[in-house]
Amino acid sequence: MSIIIDLVIVAFIVIFLIVGIKRGFMLMLLPLLSIVLSIILGFALKGTIRSLLNKTPIEEKISTSVTNLLRKTLDESIEETEVTEEEVSQEQGEKAVKETGIPKYVADMVKNWAAKNSGDVYGEGTDTASVLGAKVASFAVDLIAFLIIAVIVIIVLLIIKVIIKQTRELRIPVLHQLGSVGGAIAGVALALVILYGITFVIGLLASCGLLTNFAEAFKKSLLGGFLYNHNLIGKLVALVKEKF
Repeated sequence: MSIIIDLVIVAFIVIFLIVGIKRGFMLMLLPLLSIVLSIILGFALKGTIRSLLNKTPIEEKISTSVTNLLRKTLDESIEETEVTEEEVSQEQGEKAVKETGIPKYVADMVKNWAAKNSGDVYGEGTDTASVLGAKVASFAVDLIAFLIIAVIVIIVLLIIKVIIKQTRELRIPVLHQLGSVGGAIAGVALALVILYGITFVIGLLASCGLLTNFAEAFKKSLLGGFLYNHNLIGKLVALVKEKF
């Protein structure tokens, strides 16, 4: 399964490389710029969607799902070490988060937060699984809000692109002269952005307790594992969330 995932990723990149050579730089640049712009606007408008999602039970459902996964892992760890639930260590908590199948950047964000708030996470009488599950759910909803606005922006930009293409042909001499080489580079770049986007969604679903088996297989592949655990989009969202 892991080898198949890697082969699919390589084939995907090669296809976009060939398409880029044939279509040229300008035609490959437009969708790439659309995706980049959608990411920028996704950050700018994420708060609005987040406030709407707060009115739904989605965060509570994700929290419950992840908490159950964490509690199962912690219970197994407690049985192995023969300690009480009140004595759950930071190491056990970090291990439990890692084994839920969520991407590394999500696990690292939760780990860093838990380390700074260890008294509230691992204190006596604290439901560690519930606290960590709530934090994962909060971050997952932030990712969902970002994804929703990004998808909406992409759709709007694609519609605008179709309208422009129907009304006039866009020609920029300098870009047009770049031809096949520029198209190939833009094609590979576009393929990578799309792959990061797909992997971002897979990681998001895993953070919500969905498709965990597929996410685990994805992580075990060479290229898929790199895209999954070192997802640039996810890292960027995590960085912005921690800073602001």
